[in-house]
Amino acid sequence: MKKFNNNCSGITLISLIITVIILMILAAATINVAIDGNSFRKAENSFYKTDDKISQTQSKTNELIEDFDGLNIDNNIADNSMYETHAWVRGTGATIDHIHCTLCGLEFDIGDEVLYSPTTKTTSETS
Repeated sequence: MKKFNNNCSGITLISLIITVIILMILAAATINVAIDGNSFRKAENSFYKTDDKISQTQSKTNELIEDFDGLNIDNNIADNSMYETHAWVRGTGATIDHIHCTLCGLEFDIGDEVLYSPTTKTTSETS
């Protein structure tokens, strides 16, 4: 059997003590940076700023919902001053590809190019 040298036990104890001291120094430095570096205060400020933005967005959303609920779409459609109304009638027989409006007299052939102007609102009916 081999004999073991028992002279190295002191070195192990010294390295353990040095390791513990280094870890305590690193932990203290980390805690010091976290507290003095205002990390917690910055996180708290970010939380409150986010909460304020959420409140503002919610209030704007509520205002838009109230505005939308206040609209009476049926009255706006019935008000002919807002809309240009058409009543389209399709031709028969040889003129089946021809349509005309009985209200304003506009006439088109199916397939014609139609210029659209988005400045007026229109409603149409076909029969």
